[in-house]
Amino acid sequence: MKEALLHYVWKTKSFPFTDLQTTENENILIDNFGIYNLNAGPDFLQGKIRIQNTQWVGHIEIHVMSSDWIKHNHEIDPAYENVILHVVWEEDEIIYRKDGTRIPCIELKSLIPYSIIMGYNRLAARPDKIPCASDLRHNSIDQFYLQLNRMYVERLEEKCYPISIELEANKNYWAQSLFTAICRCFGLKVNSDAMDALSKRIPVTLIAKHNDNLFQLEALLYGQAGMLSHSWNDTYPQELIKEFKFLKSKYQLTPMNGIEWKLARMRPTSFPTIRISQLANLYFTHKDLHADLLTIETLGELKNIFNIKASEYWEMHHLFDKTGANKVKKLGKEMVKSIIINGIIPFLFAYGQFMSDDRYIDRALKFAEEIEPEKNKIIREWNKLGIQPKNALESQGILNLYKNYCLKKRCLECAYGNKVLKQISQLIHEETTEAYA
Repeated sequence: MKEALLHYVWKTKSFPFTDLQTTENENILIDNFGIYNLNAGPDFLQGKIRIQNTQWVGHIEIHVMSSDWIKHNHEIDPAYENVILHVVWEEDEIIYRKDGTRIPCIELKSLIPYSIIMGYNRLAARPDKIPCASDLRHNSIDQFYLQLNRMYVERLEEKCYPISIELEANKNYWAQSLFTAICRCFGLKVNSDAMDALSKRIPVTLIAKHNDNLFQLEALLYGQAGMLSHSWNDTYPQELIKEFKFLKSKYQLTPMNGIEWKLARMRPTSFPTIRISQLANLYFTHKDLHADLLTIETLGELKNIFNIKASEYWEMHHLFDKTGANKVKKLGKEMVKSIIINGIIPFLFAYGQFMSDDRYIDRALKFAEEIEPEKNKIIREWNKLGIQPKNALESQGILNLYKNYCLKKRCLECAYGNKVLKQISQLIHEETTEAYA
């Protein structure tokens, strides 16, 4: 038995809840099953019950075994002092409040229909990474899309967490936190950690001092990235080295050692050498990027901010001293989309939450609804099942669903998973009825 199944049964009232009795054989009537709590604390809030004609209002906690109350240290947690009912699969230990009174308890092991238990076991036992894949191919998928807004907000909050950590470390200096968020996006998955480390070694106030000189910005970034420690042959890196020596001495800078940067299985246009030049151009073009982002209201304006390119040297190079095909190294459309989805939208959302200003939250969600969905391996797997996200809000919601629900078999917390479970359970019920008939 899984606690998630007990939550599902309680939420959906999928058991006979009339003529109920507690484990002390007292008659109990459930007037309100409570509000499902997705945060810390009791599982269902603001429930209402009547025991022997006495009404109780408070929280309801659910466990597989009643002794889980002790295992989870609820007896010392003030959040659980107002629990009025303990709902369990089996009561293996009597649970008391601090004042010595017994918490009323209901056992569900004799109440949950066999078809629901077997239906859940069948669903959970499916080997597919997407357990309901076969159902999506043959059923109406309208209900699937209804949950994507919630899934997207969950993913946004997950992306906002590192921003809040950065903000605390930066003493609420949003421009520095924005710089770190953008750096991570410019590094993509392969070099995001290295770009994060680079952002920690350059105060954005230092960038502001030199953002009227593109060459100095590049010298700062390449130098702190540890990329100017070699004796390069080309004039461009030699001049960067001279400039950085001056800046390093003036500001007492400590560069990275340079071994963090990765090039394997990357397109040359995504090499960190190219991205760093593009990053310098971004802060050269937009002197106060933080302020610019807060005033932008349309997706077109936002995309235009990232209409930037690497310096002229990189048109014929992708590494120092190594020539390549002659090509202007602009930020591509997919890269701009990735930066907006993974960096700018979470930043605006986090800023709106911190400032209690719904304008930025609404703007972040609006951008997510307007920008095109991602194209990646995971989304293509869903495409094969008939799921076609129409914007980034839906594609990001699908990614969250896949990562945090499908792969972890959290089907009971998925609206579509609930639908599939009902269908399987109904089929088992019909099979069982026919067998006994």
